[in-house]
Amino acid sequence: MKLSGFTSVCLSITAFLCVLSADAQKDPIDTYVRSEMQYQHIPGLALGLYAQGKVVRTEGFGMADVELKSSVGPETLFNSGSLASNLLQQL
Repeated sequence: MKLSGFTSVCLSITAFLCVLSADAQKDPIDTYVRSEMQYQHIPGLALGLYAQGKVVRTEGFGMADVELKSSVGPETLFNSGSLASNLLQQL
């Protein structure tokens, strides 16, 4: 099926507007987290937001294991490494 020139232009404009609309509606938290991950070279993280003792949002960003290319989900567990010893020293 061959499209007319006018139809092709209309489809192109529609696709362009959809991309612009999607960019305009990006979540500011998502944008911030992704930019900080890139800036600080963080391969992956799990985010949990709470308000008044209730879970508001859970989401995984990036890779849990870069070598295996497994993505992070809200339920991904991470090793704390030596972070726990720093926290316990403060108690």
